[in-house]
Amino acid sequence: MANKVDSTRAKAEQLRAAQAKQNAKTRNILIAIVSALVAITVIASVWVVWSAKNKEAEVAAPGQVTSFLVSKDGIGKETPGLPTVHEYFDYSCHACADVDSYIGESVTKAAMEGKYNLVLSPVTVVDMPWHRVAAHASYLAYTESPENFVKLHHSLLAYFKTQFDASDASVIQNEAASLEQVKKLATEAGLPAATVEKISAKGALSYLTANSADWGAQKPAGRESLGTPEFQVSNKVVKLNGKSVEELYANFEKDVLAK
Repeated sequence: MANKVDSTRAKAEQLRAAQAKQNAKTRNILIAIVSALVAITVIASVWVVWSAKNKEAEVAAPGQVTSFLVSKDGIGKETPGLPTVHEYFDYSCHACADVDSYIGESVTKAAMEGKYNLVLSPVTVVDMPWHRVAAHASYLAYTESPENFVKLHHSLLAYFKTQFDASDASVIQNEAASLEQVKKLATEAGLPAATVEKISAKGALSYLTANSADWGAQKPAGRESLGTPEFQVSNKVVKLNGKSVEELYANFEKDVLAK
């Protein structure tokens, strides 16, 4: 009987080891195709930027917040003397959600530790209802509850990833459902009830239009195509490459600090 139990345990260990190996292989394959995922958004990007330039009624007011600054000196405060990383993304871009799941928290953590300033700029590329609602929630967190901004930002991308990976569009493609879920995430992130109630599907349209037009007009060195996510430092595109999460971020930081 003992031999049978030992044999069963050994088999279970073998299965767990095999599964762990397969999980690691799958993760590395996903990381290796990040650039390919980014390229998928190119055609949509070109169309949206062209469209943004022609929406004169939806222009951000002078002085209005359009991007989100993260640094060691706090949310909305730039630390002098440090390089500034600009990230352009869409809350409904699956490549953006994937990249954020790999290195997003490492990037914001490094910014808060003083390695560089980080400017997060939402732009319209895929433009699902989820993106428009999420962008407004982030804007409100940044301006009214900055201590909760980073947590909400990552949770919005993480939730989208779960839905996209499950091929479930019932929330992310539905405005009312997106609004309900984003408000739930905002509450969980710690935003005050009064701020949560302000979240809407149209509140961010002016700054999304402004960001998209500005991003599309830029000509950073190293840009091979227009797509999200795009990271820039000193008007140069930072390429994403690596065979593991650790290597992906290490290469990213090395490139950022070298530019």
